Amino acid sequence: MYTFPVYGFQHIHLQHATVSMVFTADPLFYTGLILLAAYGGGRLAGMLNVPKVTGYLVTGIVIGPSLLHLLPHDLVSSGFKPVTELGLAVIAFFIGGSLDLSKLKNLGRHILIITLTQAVGAFALTTLVLLAVLPLLTGIGPSSPEMWNQVLPVALILGSISAATAPAAILAIIHQYGARGPLTSVLLGVVALDDGLTLIFFSFTLQGCLVLIQGDSTSIAELLVSPFQSILTALFLGTIMAAALSRIIALVERSQAVLGVALGAVLITFGAAASLQVPGLLAVMCLGFLTVNFVPRHDEIFTSLEGMEEPIFGVFFLLAGAHLDLGLLKIAGWVALAISIGRFLGKLLGSRAGARLSSASATIRKNLGPALLPTAGVTVGLALEAEQVLGLTTIGEIAISGILGSVVLNELITPFAVRAALTRAGEIPADGSHREDT
Repeated sequence: MYTFPVYGFQHIHLQHATVSMVFTADPLFYTGLILLAAYGGGRLAGMLNVPKVTGYLVTGIVIGPSLLHLLPHDLVSSGFKPVTELGLAVIAFFIGGSLDLSKLKNLGRHILIITLTQAVGAFALTTLVLLAVLPLLTGIGPSSPEMWNQVLPVALILGSISAATAPAAILAIIHQYGARGPLTSVLLGVVALDDGLTLIFFSFTLQGCLVLIQGDSTSIAELLVSPFQSILTALFLGTIMAAALSRIIALVERSQAVLGVALGAVLITFGAAASLQVPGLLAVMCLGFLTVNFVPRHDEIFTSLEGMEEPIFGVFFLLAGAHLDLGLLKIAGWVALAISIGRFLGKLLGSRAGARLSSASATIRKNLGPALLPTAGVTVGLALEAEQVLGLTTIGEIAISGILGSVVLNELITPFAVRAALTRAGEIPADGSHREDT
């Protein structure tokens, strides 16, 4: 038998005039497949007049490990992590850049109050719904010790995670349809602040639940100090890079070089935050906020990155769809439904309460809640961190599967809610047409 390598194939074996070939694709092959599949999914979504985000997600589910297996599980789970993080970093920069103080000076009060009330609403109602549902599903009674050291910690942690809103999905829809107006401005402001507030909720809740589970009173100091250290470090990183970008951009003469400088600043900030184990999204949002308000030539910086916008959104959401395991809906469907209901009610009621307290317009009061329903990346990341840090028991595993299952439901349904809310507010065309060709 003779064996020799052939490019693109593992080996060709010749024995008794028999040839067998095993194809092994290079990662660049899958990168090209993802780019073309994302374009196809977005194109089909445009033809069907549905948000492109949904087209990307469905395409990812179809070609991913859940169905057709065209994308290998190991590449989806870890091989394309840098690509996903690139997408998250650029999206966070755009979200921070949406907080232009000159445009938000009349909306700041609305944004701050609504951010707080909708996050507290989602946290509180999701926790209460889980406290009612988990004992029924597990058979744990109200007087059982497990109610206090298992059910309560799980409900609190998942409640805090449920406060998060997915900035990527919302930004993709706003950009697809060219939405503009007071509701869009408030929505972007709330989303930008919401993830930071969720990280505060989660950090404090996680430390408090460690006390409940382990009975370790020494964790109290960390409960008070550690979250603030993490958040301040992230904000410091964003501030330092914004100062550096302000100096560097003054030296850039060719407009074509602006993209490299801007992308470099974004990636350094996100990467430094990851290395220090502080919130990367918060650091890059801070960079985007300071850039749009204080860095010279900020229009050029954001315009240069807009050319990457559609492929970044396409790849990011296609991979998000490929990550979604449809089997989770079978494993913990009732928990996923309970989380979704609690979160939906919390966001809707909380945003309405905040709009009333801040004397926001009726348009914002009626439409903001549905536009805040998407959830994805931050929710998944925090859920996995909770599972790793706490080493939860069977009930915890069911609950974590439930929140991941709720993301599957959420990502397929809520893009339509965002588009409908912006349409009712008159900030995108009533026929749902979008600004770019499909």
